Amino acid sequence: ISDGPPGIGCPVIASLTGTGAVLLVTEPSLSGFHDAVRLFELGLSFNIPHYVVINKYDLNPEMTARVEQFFKGKNVPVLGKIPFDARLVKAMLNGMSIIEYAPQSIISREISEIWKKLLQLIDTRDVIYQE
Repeated sequence: ISDGPPGIGCPVIASLTGTGAVLLVTEPSLSGFHDAVRLFELGLSFNIPHYVVINKYDLNPEMTARVEQFFKGKNVPVLGKIPFDARLVKAMLNGMSIIEYAPQSIISREISEIWKKLLQLIDTRDVIYQE
């Protein structure tokens, strides 16, 4: 797993090289949608599968619907929608992931479900698990 840089420049191209899939995480804003579309279009040239997650989906339901509609039209699965949760900041301040900090929260459950879906979709034969 590699967290790529923003944009579509050379660092992004380098981060896509050799990857088996793209998990495109976007937020429901005009700029977030625009950046997601640009990254999707760039990723098409690599001929690798794309998946989408919408972060903070509940802050802008109309834009969330627009993002979902766009990617559905491109046959790109939206694996999940993560709600806004102020506890995320508290978790980071405590040096923890949200799943560690609030394991029974809606956001933690949604992230876990997204992870399960992603594992089912990607080819795990070449994945090296490290503890």
